Amino acid sequence: MRLSAVYLYLAGSALLLSGCGNSQHIGCSGTDACVEQSFVYATTNARQVLIFPAAQNGTLSTPASVPGPAITGGDIAVSPPSHELFVGDHVLDTLAAFVLNGTDYQAAPGSPYPAGSGPALLASVTATPDGKFVYVVGLTGTISGFSVASNGSLMSISSSSLAVVPNSIQAVTDSAGKFLFVVGSFSVAGFAINSTTGTLISVGQPIALPASTLSTPGFAATTPRGNFLYVALTGGNSVAAFSFDPSTGALTSVPGSPFAVGLGPLTLTASASTVYVMNSVAGTISALAWDQTTGALSEIRGSPFDAQGASGGDIATLRGQYLYATDGNNLVSPNTDAIVGFTIDSSGALSPLAGSPFPSSVPLSGGIETSSLPQ
Repeated sequence: MRLSAVYLYLAGSALLLSGCGNSQHIGCSGTDACVEQSFVYATTNARQVLIFPAAQNGTLSTPASVPGPAITGGDIAVSPPSHELFVGDHVLDTLAAFVLNGTDYQAAPGSPYPAGSGPALLASVTATPDGKFVYVVGLTGTISGFSVASNGSLMSISSSSLAVVPNSIQAVTDSAGKFLFVVGSFSVAGFAINSTTGTLISVGQPIALPASTLSTPGFAATTPRGNFLYVALTGGNSVAAFSFDPSTGALTSVPGSPFAVGLGPLTLTASASTVYVMNSVAGTISALAWDQTTGALSEIRGSPFDAQGASGGDIATLRGQYLYATDGNNLVSPNTDAIVGFTIDSSGALSPLAGSPFPSSVPLSGGIETSSLPQ
């Protein structure tokens, strides 16, 4: 699914946004007085994506909803420059694209598109930061690539399907959009992205992970600056850290990796200074500062922090000020479906956000993303 610094924006033709400047583009220009508008998105198992408006103090309002994938686990990605949204559907093996038309999101011409993974085999969707290309990773170890036209429609990249990492389950790009990293249960592989065509070139043999990871959205992330990749190792109660060459993309294990965290690390996210790890068994969130030069991780004071019941879900940060996690318990009474929020202080420490948890009207499936854009 997801680039750690990726922004997810609204999908669906019924949701309205207020804008400033040209209504065809969310943003500010000239002397327009604009304020930042932010959202937290949560996937559900009710064929919906919930959109919680986020206030400047991080509190969430009653969510709107837009159509989601046919089953739980469909992946989503976004193009930051155009705010185009891409939704993967495991059952239909399709990739849907939604473009902003004025204040509405509508299906792009020709959407949905065949994803090329095979029914129930689509694992991850990710978009490059410049919005030019989208890649779909399948469990069979293939990557399908698409170029994004000016009208938001997608075109398959010639020769983009490659046999890569067996049982591939997630792909992420670096912050510059030069490399694609494909992570499987036991290994990770790197590819250079041709900036003109979007074709992929292997940067070497896959590198073995020091312990296994589970096939959950959000278990790998790159840093929003610098050249580091982190993978949550559920089988090793640790996080694997890699640096990559900014010219070639070649991966190297960071000295001291893997770094210990709590029991059952499931998902993680990287901010400008801190890596946060959801420890699903321990019910905690580890906060580890990442060294800007080496990529090494060190636990900050007070970590791990109580996950406030959201131990099984995904996590995401917003503006570097807030962290959100899904609390979706539909198996054990009493059932709970809510977004749990935390404030992030200057050291990276977490504390419960006022008003948290924020309830959901439908069962959550665990995936969560955030976006912040000027209005």
